[in-house]
Amino acid sequence: MTVWILYVLTRLRNLPEVLGEIGITMLPLTSDVLSFAMNVEKLDFEDAIHYATMKLNGINRIISNDSDFDKVDVEKIF
Repeated sequence: MTVWILYVLTRLRNLPEVLGEIGITMLPLTSDVLSFAMNVEKLDFEDAIHYATMKLNGINRIISNDSDFDKVDVEKIF
């Protein structure tokens, strides 16, 4: 779940603080992430942004029910 969707669902004004308290770090959308995502052919662009963010930050697991992530080298949980 993206932080934006979490915010939309909860409308928590202190969402960054709440995420920090439960050990979740928000990662920035950078030009490196966008460049990487633009070259991912197996995923649509939104999924490619998540994938690129993961790969550039050494993250190998994703909590998602999106079967598209079965097409790439990540461990999908859910």
